Amino acid sequence: MSNADLPRVWFSGNDRAAINLYGLWLPRSVADLERLGGELREGLRVIIHEPGELEMEAILSYSPEFEAWVARGDEDTLVYYPEGNDSGT
Repeated sequence: MSNADLPRVWFSGNDRAAINLYGLWLPRSVADLERLGGELREGLRVIIHEPGELEMEAILSYSPEFEAWVARGDEDTLVYYPEGNDSGT
């Protein structure tokens, strides 16, 4: 599956639970996860993104500690968008 084919999940970089680990418990993240339906599973590769700001590849897992899905970001794939650029929407 190419990067362009990966499901996209909104996230907030402010919800960093640990180094490279981002919580997906905010309503926009939860809605994106729900749209995955039966595709949602441990180890699923996705793009996590903050529209107009940044995006990166990540691997999903369910965290019993947070009782929510989390994404382990691959910062080698991190792309920042220039201010005012709507890429990544």
